[in-house]
Amino acid sequence: MDPTTNEAFERIIAVDRIRSSLRGTDQIIDLPPPDWLIRNYLVKNTLAVLYGPSGCGKTFLALDWALSIATGSHWNSNRVAPGPVLYIAAEGVAGIGRRVKVWMDHHGIHDPGRFHPVHWLPEAVNIADADSVWGLIEVAEELQPSMIVVDTLARSIVGVDENSARDMGGVIKHLDQLRRATGSTILLVHHTGKDTSAGARGSSALRAAMDTELEVTAADTQMTVKVTKQKDAAEAAPMRLTRLEVGDSCVLVPAGSVKDDDNLPAGVLAVLDALRTVAVPGGVSTKVWKSAVEVPEPTFYRHRRRLLEVGLVKNLGSDRQPLYVPVEQEESQ
Repeated sequence: MDPTTNEAFERIIAVDRIRSSLRGTDQIIDLPPPDWLIRNYLVKNTLAVLYGPSGCGKTFLALDWALSIATGSHWNSNRVAPGPVLYIAAEGVAGIGRRVKVWMDHHGIHDPGRFHPVHWLPEAVNIADADSVWGLIEVAEELQPSMIVVDTLARSIVGVDENSARDMGGVIKHLDQLRRATGSTILLVHHTGKDTSAGARGSSALRAAMDTELEVTAADTQMTVKVTKQKDAAEAAPMRLTRLEVGDSCVLVPAGSVKDDDNLPAGVLAVLDALRTVAVPGGVSTKVWKSAVEVPEPTFYRHRRRLLEVGLVKNLGSDRQPLYVPVEQEESQ
């Protein structure tokens, strides 16, 4: 196909896309609300950027979200739409396996084959290169992920000047092509610059193009996740998390879940996390909670008692018919 023919073909595609996207006023009024991938944080089929300074825990959070989506686990009482994930690990590959194993153990996931897969790509894909993007689109169309994580953006835009609106405009165009072709939420993990108060590093064109922007800040083991932009919904209140050391890695837990007892063992916290995965307004029965965690029955009851003692779980029912909720969920209702 010669360049002239190719240009005409591209114009026909563009015209057809515009025509098919036209809506009347009644149709616009009746458009559905945001379809959440992670309620209050990530919307399906959108572009999102998660940014923060080096060492703040961005990758821990991106992994937490990816694994929560794959396993269909509630994320800190926020409902998650389960589905496959494609995780492009452009840096820090060596430590990811350890982090995933600790997350699985902590959350009581012993048979990942029962859940949606996370497809790991342990190398960068140059989002600035059209051929690389089309290759990624073809693979992603086969995998049909609900979310594609690009960790990090800087390692995935070879030859691009981050401060150039023109250069970043080309990157954004490719990301939008990837989103439209796959229907995935595209999550970019990005850095702040030297002035952390100025937001994500580089051209403001990136922020302008994002549907969702999330900032991560950290002090010692404490982390705060703040939604700084949510295009089609209200911005969620900041979420405070603690990086809890488990084995030779960490997991993220709500800050309140360790403030009452810094010495809670991982097994107790795993039983708490199991409750979060099945929690519903009004509470769940002992049977439902126990079915969500793979521990011996005596161990479950011992851990349940401990969680009630330290005030991390509340019984909304009676002694005869208990209905349990994580305290942070009960307080948010």
